[in-house]
Amino acid sequence: MEDLIILQKTYDMIGYGYQALAQFPKSEKYALGTDMKKCMHSILEYIIVAHKKYYKKTTLQELDVEVAKLKTYIRLAKDLGFLLKGACLRAAKQKTLLLWKPIIAAR
Repeated sequence: MEDLIILQKTYDMIGYGYQALAQFPKSEKYALGTDMKKCMHSILEYIIVAHKKYYKKTTLQELDVEVAKLKTYIRLAKDLGFLLKGACLRAAKQKTLLLWKPIIAAR
């Protein structure tokens, strides 16, 4: 599985996500932060499952749903001022938004 670029990029995204979530206000760490963590972990799981399955369509559809949820949570966190501005936010967008174009195109 080390040859999967998307797996490594998702792993990196989760690492950044934990750093960003550590800076959330205490009240949101256990609400919005927990939802974001669940989405990131689900995305990683669906990538692994899709890699192992012969029929991938339903798994990729479920993966697409999780990506859409995470995008929405990131947008909400940004709008509420919980995410850092500047370079860190650009890195997060690159790893979450641009990462999924090959997957969605493969459907």
